[in-house]
Amino acid sequence: MDEQKRKRKSGAGRLPNVPIVLWSKVDKGDPDECWEWLGYKNKEGYGRTWINDKGYYAHRVIYNLAFPGQIDLNAPKSTNEKGFVLHKCDNPSCCNPNHLYVGDYFDNGRDKAQRRRCPDFGGDKGPRCKLTMEQARQARELRAQGHSVRNLAIQFGISLPSMKTLLRGLSYKEGA
Repeated sequence: MDEQKRKRKSGAGRLPNVPIVLWSKVDKGDPDECWEWLGYKNKEGYGRTWINDKGYYAHRVIYNLAFPGQIDLNAPKSTNEKGFVLHKCDNPSCCNPNHLYVGDYFDNGRDKAQRRRCPDFGGDKGPRCKLTMEQARQARELRAQGHSVRNLAIQFGISLPSMKTLLRGLSYKEGA
């Protein structure tokens, strides 16, 4: 294919994102260093690239180039599928294959929690919590003394289902 046709096909006068072009957008360093994506990054810092007019995360594309056939280039559609490409380094723009590994949705959540990359909503710290931990303890004590669940919900200004959840210990957990 001549140069003119290739430019038209890729759009905007750019060469298509073939492996050599994709690798040229990675600032490769030592094997243990982060290799930064030099192309476009979204607001979360993840590299993004387009292949055949479809957008992909750059670290997925580079992982796929480094380890062909281990993942589908398209991200998994459901939470129970393997194929999420995760970072060991907590650097969203890193494309070093040594810093990437394949897991599932739950591996990703566990990793985020262990590395404290997500907010702590334990106890009464959640954005939708209407009570303090002290109020939750008080409600549990009043229930133990025989107060009705409905009256406790009214007294504390929360819904009946929320009060039931609190009393079962599924929300406002101690030590959380």
